[in-house]
Amino acid sequence: MPLAWVDEISGVEPAINFLQGNGYTSQIWPHEGVEKQFLAYLPLQGWLHILTQYILGFSIYMVRFPYAIYLLLGALFLYKALKKTNINTLVSLFIIILVLNEKSLFETTRGIRVEPITFLLLSISVYGFSTKKIYIVALASSLMIVLHPYVWPAAGVFLFACFYFWNKTTKHPVLRFIKPNILWLMPVSILVFFLFFIHFDIELLYSQFVNQAERHTSFGGISSRFYNHFIRRFWPYYITQLYVPLLVYFALGYSIYKAVKMEWNPAVIAILLTHVVWFAILGPMHRYDSVLVFLSLFAVLPLLSSIRLPQQKIIYTLVALLLFGISCVDVASRQLMATVQKTERSPEKFLTWLNTNIDKNPSIISGHEIAYYAAVPNDNIDFFLFNTTPYRFDFDTYQNLYLISEKTWPNHEVVSKYAVQNTVSWDWIKNSGTHTYKSLYLLKAKSVQDYSHALRKMKSANTAERRKFTYQ
Repeated sequence: MPLAWVDEISGVEPAINFLQGNGYTSQIWPHEGVEKQFLAYLPLQGWLHILTQYILGFSIYMVRFPYAIYLLLGALFLYKALKKTNINTLVSLFIIILVLNEKSLFETTRGIRVEPITFLLLSISVYGFSTKKIYIVALASSLMIVLHPYVWPAAGVFLFACFYFWNKTTKHPVLRFIKPNILWLMPVSILVFFLFFIHFDIELLYSQFVNQAERHTSFGGISSRFYNHFIRRFWPYYITQLYVPLLVYFALGYSIYKAVKMEWNPAVIAILLTHVVWFAILGPMHRYDSVLVFLSLFAVLPLLSSIRLPQQKIIYTLVALLLFGISCVDVASRQLMATVQKTERSPEKFLTWLNTNIDKNPSIISGHEIAYYAAVPNDNIDFFLFNTTPYRFDFDTYQNLYLISEKTWPNHEVVSKYAVQNTVSWDWIKNSGTHTYKSLYLLKAKSVQDYSHALRKMKSANTAERRKFTYQ
């Protein structure tokens, strides 16, 4: 099981605050005003967290469980869409396996990011197009508007395509796109609800949202942006999933070819507009790439539907087996590692140990994201991210200042050390650099000054580590 990590905690924290009666706020995001209202991120993921946590209750498993459901539902809608496009059943299943094994989607499903929700909404959209159920496309596209900016180009194209198809009695081509109709109620209603949800605080929304967006924007001149968008964006794929960038490149070339021939359709326009916007604005974050993969697949569906297995069975079977094997390398190795390290990765055992050793008097804890799951059920324990400043807590008001750390720190009492039997016997896993909960310390600072000093050192080390993998 993946360790608790920063995106997971950052995504669910405002929703938990809302359910606890503290408003849709945050104490851990760095943006100004989040303690009043959290607006740095679009709200759909937070709304879903509110709904699922209200129904399922709070635990690390119940936070993660809905994302498996999003993935399975997305796969189901995609399968139905492929079948409606007259794609062979085996080819349809093969395509779905490739999509689910794709590094970005697989990792973000385990990491509780927005990409599985994006995958579900895109799958619903493609299903709606394939069945000519335009209102379904309009609803899914409207929801994508309040999900993440990286999917706005596709959402906009899909919405205007819905308006165009709905206004089929309107002869003027421009008016067919913009003439008001009942489908407009979907995006308008969602946006109005969003404005009511944030109490129409447009200024705070602009301040936080723009600040967050600036952290993920593209940079440099044309050559730099070209390198970042077409090459650096795919750096994790080149060893184990080379077919992913090749698919994206092929689909882009195919879409340009269709555009030159004036054979426009929503898939072609969506992939082209997404490339243009991402090239100009969005930084090369590889976790976004599942969107490009999906849109690329949507764009080449006409080619896939022409595949007929009986005539060319041997060639397609060999290619399929090769791609299937390649796509499974990442998934299989991670699953194997998780299985071998099951004891060391167990959140239940670690949280039991942590809850046993934490004083229930007013305390604050940081150092590892897993501590959030211990803090939420306890009113006397607060949590913050050590690597995200400013800190919004007055350390002087707490009796206990706790740190979870891989090593000890000066003037910090070792309350306990979490030790489990080493379950790893293979050298490649031992040397992989993966982290588990094994051998973490629970430390208690002797003073606020000692606590602040340790936090600065930990934040500095964390920043240096992240710079090795950052896209800027």
